[in-house]
Amino acid sequence: MTVTTLDAELQGSTPPVLAEEWSQIIKEALVRAKQERHREF
Repeated sequence: MTVTTLDAELQGSTPPVLAEEWSQIIKEALVRAKQERHREF
């Protein structure tokens, strides 16, 4: 996935900062998706 300058500008951020934010969101979503596929959930 690529974070462009335009992506960052639209979010009022910089590409490195926005990339880190998106990275955290994606990591958390993947962990949550994995947990939801366990029977205990």
